[in-house]
Amino acid sequence: MPLHRPSICQLARTASVLVFVATSGCASLNLRTRGGGPVVQEMAPAFRLRAMTGNDISLTDVLAQGPVVLVFYESSKSSHCRKQLDEFNRNLGEFRRRGAILLAVSADSPETSAQLAKDLHLAFPLLSDPSLETIQAYGMARMEKDAAVPGIFIIPQSGRIYWKYVSEAMGDRPSLRWVLYILDDALGQTSESLKPGAVFPHQQKF
Repeated sequence: MPLHRPSICQLARTASVLVFVATSGCASLNLRTRGGGPVVQEMAPAFRLRAMTGNDISLTDVLAQGPVVLVFYESSKSSHCRKQLDEFNRNLGEFRRRGAILLAVSADSPETSAQLAKDLHLAFPLLSDPSLETIQAYGMARMEKDAAVPGIFIIPQSGRIYWKYVSEAMGDRPSLRWVLYILDDALGQTSESLKPGAVFPHQQKF
C-alpha cells in the first residue's frame, strides 16, 4: 500500500473535525468540553504552573528552549492516561532528538502528580492546574467534572498552535507516530516516523 502523506491543510481540517466532535454534545462520548479555547494558528495561551518537583514552569520560558508538545490528561487514576504517558516517556528520546519539550497538564495536585511520576518513572514534567484556569483557557475542561479532556497541542517556538487533538472518548489517543509526524511537519523536517509502505496511523486505542 502506498504511503499516504496528508498535507498540512488536510491535517488542519482533520484537527478541526475532531474538535467539533469532542464538543458537539454527543452523550455517548461523555467527553464534552466547556467550550472556548484557541484554534490552530492562534497564539497558545500563556501559563505558569507548578510542576511535580515543586518548581513553577512557564510556557514562555520553555518555548525559548524549543517547540512544545503539550499533553492534557484526565488524572493519575485513568488507566488510559497512564498508558499514554508511559508510552511517551519510553519514547522521550524521539521528542528530544527533535529538540521538543514534552509537558503534561492535569487538575491533579503536585503531590498526586509527583506520585504518578514516581510510579511510571517519568522523565518529563507533570504540571498541576487544580483551578482549571489553564485547562479552561485551552478549551479542554470537561463539562461534567473538574478534569481535563485528554488532548495534545503542538506549539512551535513562534507560540502559535500548529496542531491540536481532542480525544473523542477516554481510550482515544493519537498514535505516537502520528504525533511525531506532525511534529516533524511543524519543524519543516522530513518525517522519519513513517517508512515507505507503512499505513498512516491516525489513532490508537488504549
